[in-house]
Amino acid sequence: MKEAVLAVQSRDGGGKNFSRAMRRDGRVPAALYGPEREPKSVSVALADIERLIRENSGTNVMLSLDIDGAGTNADRSLIRQMQRDPVRGNILHLDFHQISLSRPLTLTIPVHLNGVPEGVKNEGGVLQHIIRELEISCLPTNIPDSLEIDVTELGIQGSVHVSDITVENATIMADGQRTICIVSPPTVSTEKTDEEAAEEATAEPALVGDDKKAEGDDEKSDDK
Repeated sequence: MKEAVLAVQSRDGGGKNFSRAMRRDGRVPAALYGPEREPKSVSVALADIERLIRENSGTNVMLSLDIDGAGTNADRSLIRQMQRDPVRGNILHLDFHQISLSRPLTLTIPVHLNGVPEGVKNEGGVLQHIIRELEISCLPTNIPDSLEIDVTELGIQGSVHVSDITVENATIMADGQRTICIVSPPTVSTEKTDEEAAEEATAEPALVGDDKKAEGDDEKSDDK
């Protein structure tokens, strides 16, 4: 698993007004907690946390927190929760969870599908990606960046279930029967083509009255 250094500062204030003022100064309020330490209120530069997320393609990165310039050996942590503004999307608050390198932890990792399935390329099928994240349990040093699945051999109705995959040095917590992805058959269009519609539009309609008249004439001819 990747490891990055992140500088944070202790903070004494709290409340909405204090947090708003902090955000105006380019900092994000955060909390640090864990089984082996007392909860601590901190803050981090918005530019630092955005760069960290961008460079590591997400938040599954082990952090060595440098608190108030005291060094990075005391607090290895993960970002456990990130609160964003629902409209603007900017980061409002972070929760850092202190971890122990000798204790397993549970977290989610992204699921990536690699390749184009045979059923899509040659048979017109549609690849449906159903599960995009999986919960796993492992030691912090074994956390993978993502789960990569090769789907090139899947034909029509071919699928990958949780029980079909493994994550090295980790336990997958999801039900083994759950479907991660499946190649569905192509949909059959019921819409009429332009030629069919034109033929129907120009076809002479049957006249009910003429049919009845013809039937009557036949009956009279039979009587004779």
